[in-house]
Amino acid sequence: MPTPDELDRLRPDLDVASLALPVFWTEAYTPWSAEGAVGVAVLDELAAAAKGIIAHA
Repeated sequence: MPTPDELDRLRPDLDVASLALPVFWTEAYTPWSAEGAVGVAVLDELAAAAKGIIAHA
């Protein structure tokens, strides 16, 4: 679990106490180009397949 400061940075709108356990966190960086858009689409599909949530910032 990330530290409280990291949670505030990643998801300031998130109510951590309401999350079902287990919770897994990761950050991914993709370039802002056509190739980056493909990477974002892959991450979106992986999250959907895992019934997860992905937040783009």
